[in-house]
Amino acid sequence: MHRICLVYCLSFLVACAATPKSKVTPKANPTAAKKDNSVGILVYGRSVTENWFRFRGVAAGRGYKKGRYRLLHSVFEPYQPSITKWPTQITSDLARFGKHVRAIHYKLCFVDFKEDTKVSDYLELAREIYQGVVAGRKKLLIIGNALPLVAADNSASIGAKLRAYNAMLQKFAAKHPNQVYIFDQYALLADDSGALNPKYAASKSDSHLNFAAYQMLEKAYFAFLDDHFATLP
Repeated sequence: MHRICLVYCLSFLVACAATPKSKVTPKANPTAAKKDNSVGILVYGRSVTENWFRFRGVAAGRGYKKGRYRLLHSVFEPYQPSITKWPTQITSDLARFGKHVRAIHYKLCFVDFKEDTKVSDYLELAREIYQGVVAGRKKLLIIGNALPLVAADNSASIGAKLRAYNAMLQKFAAKHPNQVYIFDQYALLADDSGALNPKYAASKSDSHLNFAAYQMLEKAYFAFLDDHFATLP
């Protein structure tokens, strides 16, 4: 299913990026087509990301354009994080459509952090994705850090894992300057206790995000893109 959605998204990107040539008459010189300076970002994510695209008025699995940024949504298969399959899926997609994509953006979901979670596995996942995206395809990598959970689900152990994961990502990005960027959604969404701020939660028992959260994230995300990618060639 993700392949069908991705083909649709990339067709959207190609269509948006294409610029028609100027009409030429016998007495006029040809006019060069306007250079396209868009930045294509392939965004992998599950329910939280799907809902973010719906917030933008775009169905999950489709494309969205704002300014020079063209965001394309895809879903990982399998649903649960896989150190082998997720990186393979990304590199396969880049092999087919990479010329239209400048950066890959992925994140984990709040359901990926449990009492028995080994955070080191998720750092290894980031390293494997880096190898395929940056080292292998010379693309940029954006990683969204941990999504906080509502207080009812945010135990001391899970909270510690979220903070440890975030710290690992920052160190990882520091080792790869101008290649790996961390979108700090945790700082935007968490309250002082490290739980999901109630004003951004779908409900007291549901760590999905509400409309107010997406309003805030949307503003912060495009500011983040401008900070790092506004002058990309």
